[in-house]
Amino acid sequence: MESFYYSYLLKSYDRKNKCLISGLSCDYKKTLPYFVADVKKKYPDVDVVECIVIKNDEDSFRKEYVDILILWKADDEVLAV
Repeated sequence: MESFYYSYLLKSYDRKNKCLISGLSCDYKKTLPYFVADVKKKYPDVDVVECIVIKNDEDSFRKEYVDILILWKADDEVLAV
């Protein structure tokens, strides 16, 4: 039986696609709101916050990158106002 767990790599970028800050979490629901709020507060020029979903195999060092999600985009917030 295969045993695995998911981890989440949260990253933020400015308009020049420079990585501003990143963080790794195993608890997506608790971490996400604080990460987005902190990034927006510390880096007003943030353009995109994304999440890379990683499937980790507990029996080996194998990692599989499952998905990349755009969690927040500055343009979307401007359009919503």
